Amino acid sequence: MMYLRKKYIFSILISVIFSALLTGCAETDGPQDDIGAVSEEKKTQEEEIPQTEEDIRQAPSEETAENSSSVCVVSPNEDISWAVCSEGIFCYGTVGYGMCGYISEDGEEITPYMYEEAMPFSEGLACARLDGKYGYIGKDGETVLPFIYDQASSFREGTAYFSIGEEYGLIDQEGNVITELTDCDSISSFREGLAYFSVDGRYGYMDRNGRVVIEPVYDDAGYFYEGMAVVMKGGFGGVVGKDGREILAPEYIGLSTEDTCILAQKEGKFFFFDTEGREVSSGAWDNVSRENNIFYIYKDNRKGLADQNGRLILEPVYEDVRPIPERKLVMVQNGEMEYGVIDYDGQIKVPFCHYDSVSDFVEGRTVVGLNGKYGVLRYDGTLELPIEHDQIILFSDGSMAVWSGYTVELTDSRGNLVLTGKHEYLRKTGDGYETDYFDSTRKTKFWDSHGNLTAKYDYADISSAYGVKNTYLLDYGHGGLLKTGEEDEEILEEILLTNQITPGAGAFKDFLESGSVSGYAGGAPYSSSMDYMRQWKKCSKLYRIGGEDSAVLYFYAEPLHRSNFRESDSGLYIDKNGKAEPLIEAGECGGSMGGDRLCFWYDTKEGMLKPGTTGSYGGFGGSLGSEDVYILKDGEAVLENSFKHYYQSASNYSEETLLENAELFYGEEGKAYKKDTILEAEYVEECIINEKQVSIEEYNAAEKRYRYYNPLLMR
Repeated sequence: MMYLRKKYIFSILISVIFSALLTGCAETDGPQDDIGAVSEEKKTQEEEIPQTEEDIRQAPSEETAENSSSVCVVSPNEDISWAVCSEGIFCYGTVGYGMCGYISEDGEEITPYMYEEAMPFSEGLACARLDGKYGYIGKDGETVLPFIYDQASSFREGTAYFSIGEEYGLIDQEGNVITELTDCDSISSFREGLAYFSVDGRYGYMDRNGRVVIEPVYDDAGYFYEGMAVVMKGGFGGVVGKDGREILAPEYIGLSTEDTCILAQKEGKFFFFDTEGREVSSGAWDNVSRENNIFYIYKDNRKGLADQNGRLILEPVYEDVRPIPERKLVMVQNGEMEYGVIDYDGQIKVPFCHYDSVSDFVEGRTVVGLNGKYGVLRYDGTLELPIEHDQIILFSDGSMAVWSGYTVELTDSRGNLVLTGKHEYLRKTGDGYETDYFDSTRKTKFWDSHGNLTAKYDYADISSAYGVKNTYLLDYGHGGLLKTGEEDEEILEEILLTNQITPGAGAFKDFLESGSVSGYAGGAPYSSSMDYMRQWKKCSKLYRIGGEDSAVLYFYAEPLHRSNFRESDSGLYIDKNGKAEPLIEAGECGGSMGGDRLCFWYDTKEGMLKPGTTGSYGGFGGSLGSEDVYILKDGEAVLENSFKHYYQSASNYSEETLLENAELFYGEEGKAYKKDTILEAEYVEECIINEKQVSIEEYNAAEKRYRYYNPLLMR
């Protein structure tokens, strides 16, 4: 089980993803109101889009677009493969994760490609690696702190980690040593004045002066948010305050600390607590998720609501719920699949009627669909736009895009026409808009808030960059950046918050500097050196697991600029005679082949955290889900249980195999085949435990013994 706080992803707590367009009806027009974003999805068409001339209002020439100040142009002789923007400066690198440099938002070079590793700017300084040593530069590209450090981190809250030889500790922005650390083997970045640290695989917290605030007694620890941090002990999670008080004792299998409450799961039930640990509400809910300061609660495939403090607003008895928070109203779907609007007391405010789809309300309006057409419905049940359009998107600034066929009209919050033309989709990007139309030119176009064309590029030339909302790499591998929005603080935190393994960890520190991860990914051998992963996001922690006398190293790395396909390396390592030796290594190669990643499993039978892997593999013939659990014995990882779940074409099996094991092959809804039906199957599912085919019941019973746990890391 994975524990999280806002930016951690809880697989067990947040498992329901709402579609951007669901179901809803009305009859009369109503007055306009300010609106917010409801859906900004890409519009899809089944038939081929005709190639016709664009009809774009107030569009400047292409020359004007190419010279737009929103485009940051880099010399085409330099190859950009990734970019992150922070504090108005792009940190970027070459193809193949080669050299790195810095450039301003207007395209002015701050430094050439000269660093082996570079981090985004944080608190006015950027940490980089030159000739094997780390140092810090200012926004003018000049060296502020010399390149003398063997290890260093980005500054957070005026503090950074450093090591020189066997000396390590914390420095300020003038390079003064705040405190030397002598007995911890890892330390995190600072957040809300505290950093977590470990001693021999046990975690506690210290302040920036090195004073221990919470003793290292926990098996794992995460960052503080709003004065609370999630910790783990004995395979269960709890919450601590900055004074070390246990707000919730470690006895929960799922935790999410929010701004105003704590959501916890225990023995199949979800509980809401306030920030002091007092229970607010609880119920036998199947799941809970949060969107826009409202909690959605689920029971028996029905939905209800709780407010931002965890207090129950609406019992989970509805097929669907669409809150209208600013009005304290909710659009709900009843058992007859009709939608109506009720207040928090359940009183009907708008009579129930049928829609095929209803999107989320924002400031009193939603998009409703019926018989393949769409309109705009107000909270009082009146139609602002009749249900006769092919697609409608409402944006957060009050603008609205309405399609008739392939032609879209974009209007501002007052109903004034901003632009019109044939575009497959239109979405908000910063203060402007982005459109795309798959004609023969395959151009992606960018517009300002008045409908003026500011830039256009070949669709195939654009891929997303990190650190800025709606920022793109142009013509991958040939230079060019386009910024259309604001910096994304959540992404920057993911990159800048780190956990440093200190020289006190001995062989593990050396491994993270010059080691490599090897194994198989997608069925093929691979090997990734630390040099190759120099510009990757790397997470390392030390754990005491499986009865081992000393801590083992957990390692996970993924590219800083992730592609559409998952790519990662991970492993678990043990110190043997001063050298880090692998216990388990795993890798994901991306694409349908997939791969494995290292994780931990809590053995509920033995009450012990054990190492393992989880992963998936796929192809045109089917897919495989895989979970392996290991035990550590005499410094080696020994496979304890292996679980595999196949879904693949029946043609991959011989008729003899299908007939012999017919009752162990499954079709829709987990229904077992029989000998007189198995040969009619097109696809089949099967469950494997330790290479033996078993029934679904046996598989589920055996797998239930283990609970998934993912380390408390910023991702």
